[in-house]
Parts: sequence; structure tokens; C-alpha cells
Amino acid sequence: MKRSLIPFTVIALALALVALPAHRACADDESDDVEIKIQASLDAVDCAAVPPTITVLGLAIDVGTAQFDGEHDGDDDGEDHLAVSSDGEDDDDDDGEDGGGGSGGAGSCEALVAGQSVAVKLASDASPLVATKVEQEGDDEETEIKAPLQAADATAMTITVLGLTIDVSSAEIEGADDDDSEDSGQPVDLTQLVAGQFVEVELDAAQLPNLVATELEVKNFGNGVDVEVDDPSGEEIEDVDDDLEVDVTSTVKVQSPTPGARGKVKRTLRFHTNTNGSFHLSGLPTGAAKITVTRNTGGATLTRTRSVRVKGNTTRSLRLKLRRVS
Repeated sequence: MKRSLIPFTVIALALALVALPAHRACADDESDDVEIKIQASLDAVDCAAVPPTITVLGLAIDVGTAQFDGEHDGDDDGEDHLAVSSDGEDDDDDDGEDGGGGSGGAGSCEALVAGQSVAVKLASDASPLVATKVEQEGDDEETEIKAPLQAADATAMTITVLGLTIDVSSAEIEGADDDDSEDSGQPVDLTQLVAGQFVEVELDAAQLPNLVATELEVKNFGNGVDVEVDDPSGEEIEDVDDDLEVDVTSTVKVQSPTPGARGKVKRTLRFHTNTNGSFHLSGLPTGAAKITVTRNTGGATLTRTRSVRVKGNTTRSLRLKLRRVS
């Protein structure tokens, strides 16, 4: 059976982003090591602005509603795990965790100084950028970005995250599984990347303000779904043209986005791409996923939707036999 990789020239559709716990999830956990975060030196601080802003890697970030922490001691266990808005609803799970906190004291915007290293957590990768938490870091911290992939160009050898175009031509590119061990990654080609996958990019601080990556890691790369797409007669579709529309909706549980709040809420992440037949998906969060494939051919619309449970470091198989709807 033919398995084609989803091409890199894809666009995210109605992307509802999630910021999940910073620990590595177990294989059967509902959460994954994905979040939206910038760790770098401050370019500028403007606490008198309305709203107050900071600038990091050239990006202006609204910190008006952010939680501030003092000097960070490297222990992330007490940090708040924030999520962005979507159509999810609170399922009233109380796991006893406090969403607020951080390990280094209260802090404030006025305590920030241009040139110091900070870790900024964001509510979304959509502009304008809004911070949920700002942590003061030590001077020797790495410069890195954790965010959903917005685009990848295998010809130019660049990726786009948070609206920033980053050169990955000399970077080590690998897919990380849920074991999070030093040897758990596998080599990845840019053509295997899909907009919406969460990535961690380490930047070469010596080349700033030029954005040049030394490492690019694709999160949850060991989570896979092989999808066979069949026509109504049961024959596998293998077209020359990319005329199959693929929509993936992944639902996960995350901590409440309100600092200090208890309980979990459901958040949704959506992908959209085109393909010409059966395909393989990777980099989906652990949890429930709904896959819809639609084909318009000869004036008729064929479609099918099926759900699948995505498991850590596991490839599931799914068969979609399209049905005529018009």
C-alpha cells in the first residue's frame, strides 16, 4: 500500500493553539510537551505603554495581563500551565494543582531591564502577541523558541514560527518522541513537516539579530497515524493531483488559562492540508483526533470522517472509505 508523506507546503486552517505542561507526558497521558514560549534577551521594555510591552527577538509582546516571576532557579515544577482560548469547555477536573506560581518571587514589568534573559510564555502565536507569564532567567540561558510551525520551505531551508523566518540550513533537525532521552530523536526532512506541529528551535546567539537555528526538534514525532483513503468501491486512491482535502482536529486536556485557577479544560488543535492519496500523519498530540478527508471529483463530493486515539510513540492505522454526499 502506498504511503505518501504530507508535503511541507501546507497551511494551517483555523488554528486553535494549546500551551501544555512543560514536563514530558507519558505515553498514555492526555497532555504533551508542547507550549508557546520564547527564551532570549530583552531588546526593549516599555512599561508605560498602554498596554505595557516588551520586545524580544524583534517581536513586540503585550505583557499587560502577564504574571511576572523573579529570578528563576531552574525548577519548573511549580509553573503555571496555560492554554489559549478555543471552543473547549471546563470539565471540572480538579487535580489539586495551582496554576499560578513560579519559583522566584513576584517581580514586575518595572524590574525588567533590556539585555537580560527572559522566558516569555504566550497565549497564542497569533498577532498581536500576548504574554501569559514572564520569567527572569540567568545570563547563560539558551536562546530558543517553542511554538507551532507556521510554514516550512525545503528549497530555501527556512521555517516560520511566531511570524519569524529562521534559517535551518545548518541545523540538526530531528523528531522527538515521548521518551525525551538524548538518543530518542530521529532525523527529519523538512518535507515531512506540517503546519501546526509544535517545534522547539534553538538559535545561534552569536549570529543574532540574524535568526539561524542550530537545532530544530519536532515534538510528538513518534505519534503517528497511517491513513488509507479508498473510493466508494473500496479501491485505494492514488491520484497524480493533490485533490484530497485533509482536516485533523485534535482534542487535549490542559490546565485552565486563568493564573491560579484549578481544574482542566479541553482545547482543540486543527490542521489542514492537501494530498493525493493515502498518507502518514506525525507530530499529533497524544489524545483524541478526528480525521476528515474530502474529495471533489467529476462534480461530486466524497467525504468520510473517523476518530482515532493517538498514543505516544505509536503508529495507528486507519482506513477511510469515502462516501458520496453530492
